[in-house]
Amino acid sequence: MTEREAIRKIRKIKYYFGTDEDQKDIEHNRALNLAIAALEKQVAVRPLGCDNGGAEDYEEWAECPKCSESIPEYTLENETECYCLGCGQFLNWSEEE
Repeated sequence: MTEREAIRKIRKIKYYFGTDEDQKDIEHNRALNLAIAALEKQVAVRPLGCDNGGAEDYEEWAECPKCSESIPEYTLENETECYCLGCGQFLNWSEEE
């Protein structure tokens, strides 16, 4: 099962819990929301490219699409996968999908 499949299944479970005001249901929904948020961070996303304003003296960098944290050039040159230091989002900029 992939992360995306797990997210879909958890969302279905959340739907079946409904929106009752019962404290137990509220706690279950909070737990399910946390699980979805954690799984969503495991789904690889591509960083956004940045042009550095065209300045030649500055290193290239990219940006996390979730939190806009900067990803420095040395990471881009040496890694195809890593996690954003700002939000923990899994990043992948390899040519493969």
